[in-house]
Amino acid sequence: MGDRSNTFIQMDERPRLYDGEVIRPREWNGIGFYSHWGGQRSQVHAIIAARDSQERLGDEAYFTRRVIHKLMITEADSDSPTGHGLWVTDPCDNEYPILVINAKTGMAWLSDENEYRNDPDEAVHINDFDLSSLGGSDD
Repeated sequence: MGDRSNTFIQMDERPRLYDGEVIRPREWNGIGFYSHWGGQRSQVHAIIAARDSQERLGDEAYFTRRVIHKLMITEADSDSPTGHGLWVTDPCDNEYPILVINAKTGMAWLSDENEYRNDPDEAVHINDFDLSSLGGSDD
């Protein structure tokens, strides 16, 4: 039960991969945010938080802190035993593609569940990310 989603804030450029090579989340460099009840709404909040924090793009630690802080406030539910949390090795339960936001470049994309594929055609800047692809609205 729940509406589980994951967002990953990547701390550096995409890994250099050979065609078709897969890198598991534990090899990504960054921090993940898990929402048990937020579903894709949580990912919409992540894009909005990233847009609000974009003056700190390139300062990966500070940008990440601001986005995570905004997500923690938005997703806060102190009465829920499941709620939300952070991960650094493997995503928690998941029902949607993982939203990846690069803290250096501001590029964002949806990744296959539990793996990252080198597909630069999918990446767009956070300002151009279509929130309707997450069930949200740019309004």
